This record gives sequence, structure tokens and C-alpha cells, in this order.
Amino acid sequence: NLSASYVSTVTSSSVLQAVEHPGRYDAVKVVDGRESSAWGAARDHAVGEWFELHFNEEVAVTSLDIMTGFNSRLRGNDLFPRNRRIQRARISIGDWSAETDFADRRGWQTLRLGAPVRGRSLRVTVLGFYEGSRWTDLHVSEIRVWGQPVRDDGP
Repeated sequence: NLSASYVSTVTSSSVLQAVEHPGRYDAVKVVDGRESSAWGAARDHAVGEWFELHFNEEVAVTSLDIMTGFNSRLRGNDLFPRNRRIQRARISIGDWSAETDFADRRGWQTLRLGAPVRGRSLRVTVLGFYEGSRWTDLHVSEIRVWGQPVRDDGP
């Protein structure tokens, strides 16, 4: 899992501000290993929002797993259907990019890239979303990136 070992920073286009809990929805939450936490785009924002993993060296990515919504159950409340979730996204790694659709379901969803794609960052840009039943916040709980670091003799 490159997300756990090779990510140096995580940035995003915006962050939902939780006044009582600063930092609760920061972009780094997508790689904290906790399904109950999440990055949140700024309130009422969705299409065009993004988060980006910056690797500490060039990597060759073969696949990724993503939890496209807020997978938490807080005090008995299931937050997944209540918040916006990614329906369609552009995945960008180096000079490569592709658009993909996600099912409206909780849990891991996998995108296999076929041949390894090399780069120093991976960006997920929201192109479409499923509406939440209560809130207009878009969340992503976790992402795992699979592959390996690029060595001088290839990936």
C-alpha cells in the first residue's frame, strides 16, 4: 500500500470547516487508515473539488481502492447516505488520466489501471456526485494506492 508508506503530503482544493473540531475533515484523512474519518470538501462544493496524494519518490501505480463517501456511523447515525458521495471522478497520475464511475455503495471500490502508471502524485477530481439525504457535504473516507516505487532499472 503506497498510501501508507510513500505519501509525503495530501492537499485538496478545499476543506469543510468544523468549528468545534478544527482539522476534522482535512485531506490527510483519506490516508489515515481509519474508515470512520474522511476528507470533506467545503460546504456545498462538489464538482471540480479534488484531493491529491504527493509521493516522496516516483511510484508505479497498478490499482487503487477508494471509499467514496463518509463510511462512519456516528452515535447510531449512518453518515454514508446522509452526505454526498463521488459518482464520477478523474484519476490523474503524472501525465496519465482517466475518468471512472463509482457505485453508490459503502466500502472499498477498486480501479485497476492495467499497465503500471508512473508519477509523483495522484489526484482524484470530482466530476459527479450522488446527493446526500441530509447534508450537501461531499466526503471521501479512504484511498489505498497499490504499486511500487520506481527503481533505476524500472518499476
